[in-house]
Amino acid sequence: MGGLDLTAINMERGRDHGLAGFNSFRLSFGLPAYELWSDINPDPAVYTRLEKAYESIEDCDVYVCGLAEPPVSVVANVGETFYTVIKEQYLRTRDGDRAWYESTGYLTNEQLKEARTLFLGDIIALNTKIPKSEIPCHVMALPDGCGLPISPDGNQPDFIVTLLDNAVANPTDDLEQRFLFAVNGEAQKEIQLTAGNTYTFYLQISCTHAFVITEEEEFGSLVYPSDGISGQFGCLHQFTTLTF
Repeated sequence: MGGLDLTAINMERGRDHGLAGFNSFRLSFGLPAYELWSDINPDPAVYTRLEKAYESIEDCDVYVCGLAEPPVSVVANVGETFYTVIKEQYLRTRDGDRAWYESTGYLTNEQLKEARTLFLGDIIALNTKIPKSEIPCHVMALPDGCGLPISPDGNQPDFIVTLLDNAVANPTDDLEQRFLFAVNGEAQKEIQLTAGNTYTFYLQISCTHAFVITEEEEFGSLVYPSDGISGQFGCLHQFTTLTF
């Protein structure tokens, strides 16, 4: 078949399905319309190309301008528009499932409380002879790095990032609070990075978590670069080298 241009295909799909222009699309989701191309993305390398390709923001294809938006937060991979769309779709899918365990009248309060304490690993342990100690925190995301760090063969990084169960978390806490980041096996350990130095680290975390390097303490970050460089790392199980 030769080469395929996914962007062109998705643009055609949007037009075939009658998607409105980008601003009209945003308004339908309760988001404000953009007035300037630079509102979509402040990077001149991005918004000047959009401005050359389209007569107005109203004409911009949803797929194109949606991808042009910067991530809505440091732990997101999509911009505000796609984030809003994806979130609503997942909420509708969840709320439309009458067998969803949190649906009204499906479980009693006591059953709901118990269900919120269980992960898939717990269910496997309860229904098999596999010891709980041999089942990872996130069964579908091997290797997920739960427990003490495992030093990769042949290399010794400056530090290893893993996950640990948060023993003080309540059953109703958000998933993000049920686990802690650990550096070299020590929960919530802080490391000060110095500008001009090169660091090698190894992540043993699941794809459902994001290890964020930031200038300020937020999003469970453990690493504080002195010069404000920031980055996001998740779903990685290999050495990463950064110079600050």
